[in-house]
This record gives sequence, structure tokens and C-alpha cells, in this order.
Amino acid sequence: MEIKGKNIFLKYINQKPSKEYIKNIKSQSWYQLECIRCKYSNRKWLEESKDAFDYPIKMIELPTKRGLKIFYFCGKCDISWLG
Repeated sequence: MEIKGKNIFLKYINQKPSKEYIKNIKSQSWYQLECIRCKYSNRKWLEESKDAFDYPIKMIELPTKRGLKIFYFCGKCDISWLG
């Protein structure tokens, strides 16, 4: 049985990130931010030439009645904290 769109998905597996994508990550305000537990940052991740699509620290914005709350999540040590 053929899965519809399978060839489109296979086209993107193991694809290298573009220079624009990496430049975009570096321009983010949380690029230099270190994890409060493991002291790792997205900058260190990219300097070690690891996968740019799977950088460890992600930012999540949650709207509230008083404004916007920003949470950071470290995928390396599974911890989140309020920014």
C-alpha cells in the first residue's frame, strides 16, 4: 500500500539546514540563554556542529489576561522555567 505524500516526506529526511535557517536561530533572543540545570545553550549546540533542527532550548509563549508569559524548555535535561 502506497502512503500518499510519502515521497515528499522522504525528500526532507537527513536534509541539511540552510544558512538562512541557522542565521535565524542565531538572531533569536534566546540563542545565548543557558539552561538553569545543565548550563547548555543553543549557541554551544551549534558550535559543536550538532543538528540545527533539533536544538535543545525552545521558547514557548503563552498568552494570559495580563500579557504574555514566556517559558523556556530544555530538551536535553527535560526541564522548563519561566522567562
